[in-house]
Amino acid sequence: MTESKNIHVGDYGFDILAQFDVDISAATSLSFVTEKPDASVVTWTPVAAYENNSLRYVVESGDLDLAGVYRVQPKLTLVTPEGTTVVGSSNIIIMKVYPAITA
Repeated sequence: MTESKNIHVGDYGFDILAQFDVDISAATSLSFVTEKPDASVVTWTPVAAYENNSLRYVVESGDLDLAGVYRVQPKLTLVTPEGTTVVGSSNIIIMKVYPAITA
């Protein structure tokens, strides 16, 4: 049997990880700004800063309700040791979500 790595409408419980090039352990306003296949935009909140330079979001039930391409852009705000506020984004994550077979 071959294991599928595809994501389908209705799938949830798996992680989306986003990497940043700087230490984000002091970051605030963490978000995954997500464009859905119908061009609507929703914001998902990462559950934790992960290993100081990554954000992790656990996909929840109902997040992937449409088949098509989801574009996820991780964003955050942090204050540098010098007191400067920086707003940054990571690379856009592209997720292809396939239709699910329904009974």
